[in-house]
Amino acid sequence: MTILNMVWEPSQTQVVVGAPAYQAITNPTQLPGGSFDTNFSRCSLFAKSDSYTFTIGLGGTVSELWTHFSLNSDQSSNNATAQIVVSWGLSTFGGGEQIRMVSTSTSTAANVYKFQKSTNGGAAWTDIVTTPTTFSVATKQLNRFDIRIKLHGSAGSIEFYVNEVLRMSYSGALVTQNNSMDYAFFSSDVGIFCTKCYSEIIFADASTLGYRLYSLTPTGAGAQSDFTGTFADIDDIVPDVTDFINSDTVGHITLFALSDLSATYNKYGVVAVSALVNAAITPDSALADLQIALRTSATNYFTSNLGVTKNSQTYVKKVILELNPVTSVPWSYTEINALQLGVKAV
Repeated sequence: MTILNMVWEPSQTQVVVGAPAYQAITNPTQLPGGSFDTNFSRCSLFAKSDSYTFTIGLGGTVSELWTHFSLNSDQSSNNATAQIVVSWGLSTFGGGEQIRMVSTSTSTAANVYKFQKSTNGGAAWTDIVTTPTTFSVATKQLNRFDIRIKLHGSAGSIEFYVNEVLRMSYSGALVTQNNSMDYAFFSSDVGIFCTKCYSEIIFADASTLGYRLYSLTPTGAGAQSDFTGTFADIDDIVPDVTDFINSDTVGHITLFALSDLSATYNKYGVVAVSALVNAAITPDSALADLQIALRTSATNYFTSNLGVTKNSQTYVKKVILELNPVTSVPWSYTEINALQLGVKAV
């Protein structure tokens, strides 16, 4: 199994050209009725009406994909046509053939989900699953979604799970442009008061059932602190150019201690660790690049160069480690709780 991408920071998404920027929800969102976004993966991506559309890369071009996310769907009484739209396809938004999951709320009680495909660049949508065509999910509560899509000219399939229970499936012809997917598009469509909070977004090439995404936040200095600045300078939900750590010395390393997994979540096996950095190098810097630094079992590990160009532009760089690079075996719960992360100047 390969984790293709894990998304827990707004900076990891790309706003679709021509669409206004999304908003980041940094605190749990309470909906009418008392349900919450759990904030399990640090923040939610908040989509409102048809104003917010953002795209997330899958980490490659695939013909079979599992997509996992948690979703709070708010539905107000004067918003009977509110929708969410999650679309899979190639990176040209609105171009080529795509597959989408769309929900339409007809009351305050349920969202009615269905799957469609487009053969004309995002137009002329037709239903894929016809028995049943739709499935209802209650609103004003947090639901976990897992969607498996397999593209094939005759043996394609869709599986739609809600809270780990299979609710809808399809077998038959299923294609997109070039019979592949490399991006997913998340949005909220129609209805002025339609709000959607997506979180815990995971893409994989095998089942994501039962998966959760937990964020470890910097809590203090680690074993090395060569860069100027502290963990308080980087603990941002949305990157802030006015606070940062910095160094102009090749070989400098800064590590940060991280928060622990709560004992409540010890029941979850650790499948992968994702480390992310927002970084910039000025043209006159002595640095050539940066690496992500990791410390576990009293041993430092450094990734390959991240490819941060010397042009002052801020780059979002991430690595996904399915094995502990020091031991070359899957991560343990105790290793995660002792993990330190940071950067190295090269």
